[in-house]
Amino acid sequence: SCSTQVHIGDFLEGFPPAEDAGVENSPAAQHANHRRLSDRLVDSMCLAHPEQQSLQLPHSKLLVSPKIQGKALTELNLSRCERLVDAAVTFIRHGCPVLRRVRMDYCLALSAPKLSGHCLELVSYSGCMRLQDIAVTELCRDAPALQTLCLCFCVSLEEPVIRGSSLEQVDMQCCRRLSDRAIEQLDVRALTNLNLFGCVGLKTP
Repeated sequence: SCSTQVHIGDFLEGFPPAEDAGVENSPAAQHANHRRLSDRLVDSMCLAHPEQQSLQLPHSKLLVSPKIQGKALTELNLSRCERLVDAAVTFIRHGCPVLRRVRMDYCLALSAPKLSGHCLELVSYSGCMRLQDIAVTELCRDAPALQTLCLCFCVSLEEPVIRGSSLEQVDMQCCRRLSDRAIEQLDVRALTNLNLFGCVGLKTP
């Protein structure tokens, strides 16, 4: 079936255009639209389009705790939604049962988001500088199909328990506080790529 994606501009009618919006549907226009999205507008989009399969909302600076849901949603991008809180992720867990790919890079307010799902294959929290060990530990425990985990520049991580029979790629580049204990606890039989470059807290090579 064809991928279904929401047209964000449809939900911004009646709002004054951003000064840098440019030509409709251009990259500049889409970027400007994302910066104008509120929790309420995203809630409305999800309710009006339950069939959507992909939702791309990077740089949505106003989003705090939107109720993102979709019975068919498989791909979600909330990267650089800097005000997004943990509660929003909890709602995603319950509202998106077939989600496969999630990107929440540089969501600076996230600390202990509870993300899980039997269909999850890729999760990226790169640049989430407040992300705690418990968030990664619970994700690995509750996402049995997870194949790719991106945690670059998650500088608060120390001893997350990273385990999973499906995990193939784990990127923890520049996790400066990562300890040897975290590496000792790794249980990833299918692993093909582990990036520890810049993990200066590791004592073992």
